[in-house]
Amino acid sequence: MAITIPQRTKAVEAIQEMKAAGLRYTGDPLPLIVTTRLTLATKCLECGLPHTTSLRRMREGHRCKHPTPVAQALKEIEVAGLRYTDDGLPDLVGVKLPFLTECTVCGSPRTVCLEGLRSGDSCRHRIVTTAVAWRWARLAGWKPRGPYPGSRAVPWKVACVLCSYPARHPLTDLLKPDTACPCRERAEEMRAAGFEPQIPYPGSVRKPWPSLCTTCKSLRTPCLMTVRSGKRCAHRRTPYHKVPDGTGEPSGTR
Repeated sequence: MAITIPQRTKAVEAIQEMKAAGLRYTGDPLPLIVTTRLTLATKCLECGLPHTTSLRRMREGHRCKHPTPVAQALKEIEVAGLRYTDDGLPDLVGVKLPFLTECTVCGSPRTVCLEGLRSGDSCRHRIVTTAVAWRWARLAGWKPRGPYPGSRAVPWKVACVLCSYPARHPLTDLLKPDTACPCRERAEEMRAAGFEPQIPYPGSVRKPWPSLCTTCKSLRTPCLMTVRSGKRCAHRRTPYHKVPDGTGEPSGTR
C-alpha cells in the first residue's frame, strides 16, 4: 500500500496563499515549513467570518461563503415563494444554515437553506391544505359540495359557481382548462349567435335559456339546441321588465 507524504510549503508562501484566497491567518505562529494538511485558523478579509481550513482545501477551491444579511435572506425566501416561520434569524445568515419555512401556495412546511434556494430548490406543492384547496377550486370556477378529501388525486364533489352543475374531479384536474364547466363554452355559443344569457346555463341544451338579443334588446327564450340548428332572433322588439334575479318578464306579445 502506497504511503502519501503531505506536501510541504514555506510559511511565507503559505501566508501568501491564504491572502490570495481572501483569508488572513489568525492562529499561532506558523512553523518554517507548513504541510498542506495542517489545520489553519483564519478570518475572511471581506466579511470577517472565522474559518478553519488548510492549504490543501484552499487549493481545492474552498472559499468563504460570505453570510447574507438577514434582510436580504428574508427577501430571497419571499422571492422563492416561501414564508419564514422559524425563530429569529441571526444578523448574518450562512448559506448552509437550515431554517423552517412555509410555502405560500400550498401551505406545506419546508426546511431550506439559502444555498438550496439559490440553486433553484422550490416547493413542488405535494401537500395541499384544505384552505388552499378551496381557494384553488374557486379560482378554477368550482365551489366544493363536500369536504376536501385530503389528496389532489382523489375525486372531489364540486359544483360550477355559475350554473351549479355538479361534478366529481380531483384537484389536479380542476386546475386544467379542459376540465372547466361546459356552461362557459355554451354561453359563448349563445353570444356568438347574438344572444346575451340572462341567467346561468339551465343544465340542458333542450331547456329554454332566457337571453337578450344583442341587436334589438328583446328578451328571447331560445334553447341551445335550436340556436345550434341556426335559429336567430327576428328582431321584433318585445319590451320587458327586468327583475333583480336576472330574469326578464315580457310585458307584451312576441
